[in-house]
Amino acid sequence: MKTKVFLLVILILFFIRCAGQHWLHKPNSPLGNFPDGPWIDARPYVNLWDAVKAIGSNEGNLLISKPIDIGKSPLEIPRNITLQFLQGGALTIHNEQVNISGIIEAGPWQIFNIKGKGKITLTHSLTTEVYPQWWGAIAGAGKDCSSAIQQAVDVGASYGLTVLIPSGSYLCRATVQIGVDNLKILGYPGSVIIMEDTLMVLAAHKGYPKNPPSLTYNLQIEGITIQYVKAGPTDKGAIQLNNCVDFVIENVRIIGDGKGMGGSRTNGIACAYVYSTGVFKNVIVDGMSKPGFYAAAGHDIRFEGCIGRNCKSTWENIRNAGFGISNVKNVTLLNCEAYNNDGPGLGLSPTVNDPNPSDWGSEQASPAAPCKEGGEINSYCSVQIIGGHYYKNGTHGIATGTKPTGKPTTGGRGFDIQIICVNCSDNMSNGFEIVAVQNLLLTDCIAARNNVGINVSDGVFFTSNKEDSLLDITSFVTIRGCQLIDNKRVAIGVRSTNNVSIENCRIYDSCECKHVEGIIAVKSKSSYSKKVKKNRNLRIVDVDFPSTTSPNNYIVHENNLLSAVESGYYRLQSYTIGDPNGILFAPTGSEYVDLKNGIKYRKQYGFDNQGWKVE
Repeated sequence: MKTKVFLLVILILFFIRCAGQHWLHKPNSPLGNFPDGPWIDARPYVNLWDAVKAIGSNEGNLLISKPIDIGKSPLEIPRNITLQFLQGGALTIHNEQVNISGIIEAGPWQIFNIKGKGKITLTHSLTTEVYPQWWGAIAGAGKDCSSAIQQAVDVGASYGLTVLIPSGSYLCRATVQIGVDNLKILGYPGSVIIMEDTLMVLAAHKGYPKNPPSLTYNLQIEGITIQYVKAGPTDKGAIQLNNCVDFVIENVRIIGDGKGMGGSRTNGIACAYVYSTGVFKNVIVDGMSKPGFYAAAGHDIRFEGCIGRNCKSTWENIRNAGFGISNVKNVTLLNCEAYNNDGPGLGLSPTVNDPNPSDWGSEQASPAAPCKEGGEINSYCSVQIIGGHYYKNGTHGIATGTKPTGKPTTGGRGFDIQIICVNCSDNMSNGFEIVAVQNLLLTDCIAARNNVGINVSDGVFFTSNKEDSLLDITSFVTIRGCQLIDNKRVAIGVRSTNNVSIENCRIYDSCECKHVEGIIAVKSKSSYSKKVKKNRNLRIVDVDFPSTTSPNNYIVHENNLLSAVESGYYRLQSYTIGDPNGILFAPTGSEYVDLKNGIKYRKQYGFDNQGWKVE
């Protein structure tokens, strides 16, 4: 009995002590389970300073259930204190400076009411996640949320922070500038940022407006949708990444109107400046008025499972790509898609550096481009395109090219490109347009129902420079193991190139598909000085031709001897040609097998359609 009385007295004294100091334990609060340790109710205190002082160095949880003033500035809330906000509880900040080093526990409602020039920081804080709602963002209310999102981005300095965007639509009328490192912006399902003005939405440009920008490290943007309701910014992206190192953009969707966006010229995502590196994963860009994805400069950039579609312009002679790549090094596109763009699905081209250093948009490549192959500083190099589908575009499926300066030392070229297991079909012009490149491998690909399946050309026409048209613009191209199906004009076209090899390809045609210019069309062009530039060292080896086409249309040399290849090697076979003399143009040393009669021919002399002898 005495033991029971003793325990009862101890319990009564404990509750009296707790009540006198406002201490209680709250195992099941409106916020969920509180952390271990006592909590103090902020309501009896005049201001936050007094409440923090009362806790001192003890581990404690400060419950804020109504607005409370700061009281003293600067105020440091140490790590031993957890701030717990009920809905309706907030810090009223006028001109005070408050740094919160401990944990903040609050739902997506306003907890910082900043009325003057005051500021909240989380320097070296245990808090790693924040909501824009803490600064007053309200989804679906027609309120401009850009300032609240900006403050949520800025609060973490460079110590690592995740900005959580709950489901809902957030109106923005200003660009959110990202000038911090180690930042993650994470959207919930249904998180939409709506841009009403002609501005970028998220711009990573540390030190803005300084150019070039300082490096921004480890930026992650995930799970949000960005939508424009009218025109966008000129020559910039909805998401602009300038000198961003190791960025990750994942599960993001960017939407324009698909009709030219009021005449603006706006990318979905633009990556610029030479030090940019990172990954785009499962990103969809739909309906922008410039290329949906634009890597204007950078290196070690990877696109995985991305889609660029419906990118269209109202500008005359402007055709937009789903993906635009220029002045980059070490780039991979893995299982991406591009369709219904008014330009190519994927366009690769060098650009001349913008002479205006104040323009930090998508056209500003870098002070020094990353590729300097052969002295050509305005080039792109080491590009891998693996898998994917580029179809129903207004020009080509995939196109490499150069600015129309003619001379490669000023226009630039592409170097070291691999295109593997890609399908380019139903495009208005060519499936694959290969121009102004050196060292390109196109293997195990499909080109179906295009105007031309694969076109390999130097791409330089009659320029004002007498030397330009005779330069080797396109060289060392291998086309291997590809299937070409029902392309209208030509299956494979080759014009004025150097060291092109076509190997083990199969060409199929339905009966209604007629090749106007031949299955393989070999062409040359005249230079400004009227000199003819022929293909050199052309190899055509083990190509299967369709039985529905006339043998005279298998390999067509435009203008006969004017385009006939003088150097190279053909190895061909067919059931329908018979004796190749008078039919098949080929360089000396080439081979042909008449499969029907089992006869093998060797080209003994010349490069016309004569000189074939039975071996």
